[in-house]
Amino acid sequence: MKKKSLTAAMAEREKQKNEAPGHGWHSAAYHRHFEGWAEIERRDEQGRVRIERVYRGTWYIQSLSRAQRLRERASLVVLVLAALALFVYAALRPVAGNAQWFLALGQFAVIAAALYTLTGLFNYLTCGGKMTVGEYKGGPVRFRRGCVVMIAALLLCVLLYVLCAFLYEALIGTHLLCAALCLGAALLLALAHRLDANVPYANEESDSAADPDAVEIE
Repeated sequence: MKKKSLTAAMAEREKQKNEAPGHGWHSAAYHRHFEGWAEIERRDEQGRVRIERVYRGTWYIQSLSRAQRLRERASLVVLVLAALALFVYAALRPVAGNAQWFLALGQFAVIAAALYTLTGLFNYLTCGGKMTVGEYKGGPVRFRRGCVVMIAALLLCVLLYVLCAFLYEALIGTHLLCAALCLGAALLLALAHRLDANVPYANEESDSAADPDAVEIE
């Protein structure tokens, strides 16, 4: 029975290998990245397979000049780095609160959200002013979502630092300083979110022609 299952799995894998792109199994990340693209497999004279892709989805075009676009993205980098610097400074203060497990959980949430936000920001910086669906969702949309989650995690840290200020009255000033730093970081991220959310976009449907046999990725 085990041998039969193994044979069936190998046959299924071979079947997927021979299917045209889009018909076989693709990861969720693949579909996110190539959403809106039409693709087809072609074999050259040596029998090697190559994939041809044509973008058929909606273009997201920023209604900004190149100089405005560069200033906006540079501002996002400065605001995010400044917010991270404030958070790190607070997290490294030698106060009793930073040794508590509940505050460590809040700080871990900030770090996880920061990684998500930074990947969105990096993707955004590598995009031009004209973006595919995948670039738009993986860049500015991901960045703004990350900012919201990061702000929520920072506000949680603010509350926890205030709680620690009452638990450890001898260090009340330092704990309140850490709370203020986290609040400042949250405000900087809110500014970054607002700045990017106000960028005007124009949508344009792609007029590129694709092979009739091409498969559209959704």
